[in-house]
Amino acid sequence: FRLMYTLMCRKYPKAVKALNDRYLTYRRQQKLMFDLEKAGTAFLFTPETDRKINTFTMDREVNQHMYDLGVQDFRRKQQKLAAFLKA
Repeated sequence: FRLMYTLMCRKYPKAVKALNDRYLTYRRQQKLMFDLEKAGTAFLFTPETDRKINTFTMDREVNQHMYDLGVQDFRRKQQKLAAFLKA
């Protein structure tokens, strides 16, 4: 995959660098979000359990299960969200 986008974007070295470093950007943003949550300035909806699935799955049952888990997580956190928004 890396070879493919490197060849396709060879005229755009900054784009290639951004693609190569995307995991670093993701981790930096993730740390920022959790820091903001600890400081009380952000409210995050994150899964309560580690769900190891492929993010590109096309399996309807898996996607429905993930959706249902997300709805359950929301319902558990709904009152906390309301309190956060009132503060």
